Amino acid sequence: MALFSRCLTVAFLCGFLALPGQAQTAQDFLIVQRVDRLVLYNKYQQQVTDSERALLLPFAPMRLLNRNAFLGDGFTRCMHVEVDGQQMYLLTDDDGKLIRNGSLGFEQIFTGAVLLSDTIQLLKRNLHFTPPGGTSRTGIPDRVEVIRCFRNRQGTYCRILDGSSRFGWIDLGPLKEGRDWKTQRTSSHAAVIPAGVAEKIRSRIGEVNRTWSDLFDHFNQETRETRSPPSWSIESSSTSITCTLIGSDPDRLRQSTLYLLKDIENIVLGSGLAVSHVHDRITIQVRQE
Repeated sequence: MALFSRCLTVAFLCGFLALPGQAQTAQDFLIVQRVDRLVLYNKYQQQVTDSERALLLPFAPMRLLNRNAFLGDGFTRCMHVEVDGQQMYLLTDDDGKLIRNGSLGFEQIFTGAVLLSDTIQLLKRNLHFTPPGGTSRTGIPDRVEVIRCFRNRQGTYCRILDGSSRFGWIDLGPLKEGRDWKTQRTSSHAAVIPAGVAEKIRSRIGEVNRTWSDLFDHFNQETRETRSPPSWSIESSSTSITCTLIGSDPDRLRQSTLYLLKDIENIVLGSGLAVSHVHDRITIQVRQE
């Protein structure tokens, strides 16, 4: 008990010093076509709700946090993933294969990727778009906005924001910036929270939650306890995002919360959004005229 508290005190004081401005590291992503056939649990290791399952769109990239994990019971195998800032567990069999209710269609893990998670606008008409596992290359109209999900050797994996929720590969080499595409700039007073900004906030919150989960896994093994880690929950609408700390006294996590607050302020810089912090809650919202 005392050892656990001492370890956490050190973590509270030092553990988050390395979090802000972390260098980009290689990430692995799982992409599945028939996500409705996966056996899913939420971050609390309970059956997912309809709203949680709705986050899993066909071909949505799932960032692999732990490819060979176990649920809290110690014997149920799973993949620990992050989707749109939310952590989930995908049940697997003894061979590490995803448990499914029927064929998953396209299913592949992409390794060595760089997380991007920003919004850009296409400037050139009919840039080539290739769906996962597809060979046909179709054109995309210009002036369409897309979210760049990640980049690897194959190219840039994107979500097209045209109401169709299409995911696929687009040739967006950095040398083509300004000619074929540009980073989306927001006005000084946004009417809604830009999709790219919301995506970055969810990703940052997911990273913090994963860090706490790893710390508690380590300390639980050292002390043979089964304490649950604190985490940040997210509730969002088109005009606001509310991040609430759960599972811990906010005063104990004050320093790490201030680091997170600074990260979020940097993310929304220039977007015209307001960021506020009260006790256990961080709120990002459209500024009122």
